[in-house]
Amino acid sequence: MKLSEAILLGSTVVTPKAGALRFPGENAGCALGMAVIASGGTFHRSKRQFPTAERRTLNVEDIWGAWLLRRVARPCNCRVPLTLKEITAYMRHPFSAVLPREMRIKDIVAHLFDYHVMEERDWTLDRLTTWLEPQEPDLSEHQSSLERRIAEYTQRNTEISTINRETAADLSAAAAEWRRTRETFEAHVKAKHRRFARPTNEENSP
Repeated sequence: MKLSEAILLGSTVVTPKAGALRFPGENAGCALGMAVIASGGTFHRSKRQFPTAERRTLNVEDIWGAWLLRRVARPCNCRVPLTLKEITAYMRHPFSAVLPREMRIKDIVAHLFDYHVMEERDWTLDRLTTWLEPQEPDLSEHQSSLERRIAEYTQRNTEISTINRETAADLSAAAAEWRRTRETFEAHVKAKHRRFARPTNEENSP
């Protein structure tokens, strides 16, 4: 499932709320959080600290791919910052520098949702996903690559199975040959033992 599709699907089951991927104790989250839930993902409390700028969109690239880390031009010209610390600084200094012209795609998605969809309401989720779609990789290429890898894996397993069957057949033949050799040897030893056995008392009596 594409990220744009997961966002729209997630919006039907999760309450839109700006500021975090997911809000503990609430069925609420941002666009990326909605997408994570729609794709079957779960959230866990981290045991280590992460930079503030990373917490807002942490690990979403692990689900949809490294393309989310690519820097592209923002589709807006606003100066609104991304993190709570930066928002506080901006409120104190409203004429501070604008956001970088180019940002990581996942940060742009977070910004568009938090500020434009939820705060200013000059964007909708449909508009956000329409902007996102051209940034997403072609799933057909990914699917072809995946199918090729599966085919290669299947062929390797088939070859290994064939080798294993041939090896098993060779071992079985060798075992049968050894069994025949052993049985022939045992029969020869028994026959020789009977031939040279000592005569009984009855045979030695006059």
